[in-house]
Amino acid sequence: MRTDDKYLAYKERKKQGKIPAKNKKREQDEKYYTAVCKELEQEMRAADKDGKIYDFFSGDEITGRISWHHLLGRGAKLKDKRYLVPTINKNHLDYHFMPYDKFSRLSWYGDFLARLKNKSTEAYNKELRRRDKSRQLDFHEDFC
Repeated sequence: MRTDDKYLAYKERKKQGKIPAKNKKREQDEKYYTAVCKELEQEMRAADKDGKIYDFFSGDEITGRISWHHLLGRGAKLKDKRYLVPTINKNHLDYHFMPYDKFSRLSWYGDFLARLKNKSTEAYNKELRRRDKSRQLDFHEDFC
């Protein structure tokens, strides 16, 4: 067990701290974002004759809760409907956390790229850069 002063001071600070409350701007942004997601869901259900929504990654019907993916990241375009797409949570998590070489071997990956290219050229190019970066890493590992 560590007994040095820095460690003990850290432990004391850690016990005392509370998670700070959300600031007003963050609260407003989250309310607006939630409203945008609900509105987008209603629009998508209205556009489909059976009221179904399909996963942007796999094309499968979403039967549970929708997880929204931001094609261009969560920055300035966070609340822009054009760049929000519905996903199944598992596929969404796979996209963000699965190694690219494994993700790109999923059966629906080619269809996903086609949908992405039709939806946003910018996001499609971002995905291609992600692919190229993965290949560069593989190439580097082969020679190390």
